[in-house]
Amino acid sequence: LQLPAAWAARRTELFGQALATQQEVAWEEEVQHADGRREYLLCRYQPVMDGTSNVRMVISYGSDITERH
Repeated sequence: LQLPAAWAARRTELFGQALATQQEVAWEEEVQHADGRREYLLCRYQPVMDGTSNVRMVISYGSDITERH
């Protein structure tokens, strides 16, 4: 699956937002497959803080929400 280049820029922007706000960021993405199928994903960046309010890591995960559409 080849993802559009614009997705990388958007994901980078959203990752920066999660770091800056130290809050979870969620968004939806639509995937168009070569056979015409569409798939919808709910994606999230979840910052994990250390004991001094610094971002220790960011967990990235997603869920298939195609049935909702």
